[in-house]
Amino acid sequence: MAVGASWLGAVIQQERALVAVLASAATIGVFASPVLRLSPPATLLSGEKSAGAEPELLSWITARGGAAWVVLCTSLTRAPLEHLANERGMDVVFLSYPSSTAEHLGGQDDGLLLHDPVALQGEAQRAVWAAGEALRTCPGAGAEFHVVLTPGPVNRVLQGQLDQAVAAGLLAHGEPSPWFQQRGTHQPMRVHMYRPGPEGGGPR
Repeated sequence: MAVGASWLGAVIQQERALVAVLASAATIGVFASPVLRLSPPATLLSGEKSAGAEPELLSWITARGGAAWVVLCTSLTRAPLEHLANERGMDVVFLSYPSSTAEHLGGQDDGLLLHDPVALQGEAQRAVWAAGEALRTCPGAGAEFHVVLTPGPVNRVLQGQLDQAVAAGLLAHGEPSPWFQQRGTHQPMRVHMYRPGPEGGGPR
């Protein structure tokens, strides 16, 4: 199914409205990360085609190989992916960012998170640390850490933390997936794959 211009346009417009809060926080120095990208992904999303929905996304992850999988889900991506993994008998460690989403599917309040940028940064740091811990406890040498990212300023903070871990050699970043589309919300989502970097073991 092709990703329609209408829903992509809505995502981009929504991001432009929300991202101003993070931009203000960055201006006053709340975020020290030099790799935090605050510009809307209009160029990235424009003209992209969907490679499918949750079943195809999960198949993309498993097709990459690896002895074990750790999947960090953002926004509302976890429930359908976890259900599918259970149906397929996959041994996957699922994590959620932000943590409020894991507590309740409707628990994520972007407005609340964006108005407390220090707490949001802490959420992102804890998510990357938890993924690193899960990588270290996975069996075998081929453990992978997949992040299912949807567009939005809350998830940009997580991407900034991941970029820092890569820059520090704690994680190695593989080729990202094509764009997929959530069946329920019609939001775009993309998988970023990581393995322990040359500095060993993932973030601590």
